[in-house]
Amino acid sequence: MTRKDFLKNIGVGAAFVLTVPCLHSCSGDDDGDGPDTGVTPSAGDQNFTVDLDDTANAALLASGGFIISNRVVVARTVDDQFVAASQICSHEGTDQVVYDELADQWFCRTHAARFAVTTGTPENNVTDRPLRLYTVTQNGNTLIVNG
Repeated sequence: MTRKDFLKNIGVGAAFVLTVPCLHSCSGDDDGDGPDTGVTPSAGDQNFTVDLDDTANAALLASGGFIISNRVVVARTVDDQFVAASQICSHEGTDQVVYDELADQWFCRTHAARFAVTTGTPENNVTDRPLRLYTVTQNGNTLIVNG
């Protein structure tokens, strides 16, 4: 049965009543004015490597570049240090954290939460929960990321 046939069979009114709650509960949109949930999302323990010779990781060859792998943001800071943080923001659990080269901070594109690059400490009033960081060690042209 097609969606159109389904809606014809149950009627538009019934379709509205049945689908609005579902669509609302599935939505990830939020105006940001509500309280923090108290849940600090975790990307889980990550143990993976990043090959700096792989063209997919070319962004890490320059200061300020970053990649996202396994829901972890791996970046090369403006000081040429390799760092990694969860792509999952501690504010509301969206997967929008990136490295902001100009501010040398982690930045969440959803509600503009900012975090210190080396400690994960919140740097504005969006949240008071730190961002999860990972250790990065370099062995030649391979980065080892552990959480």
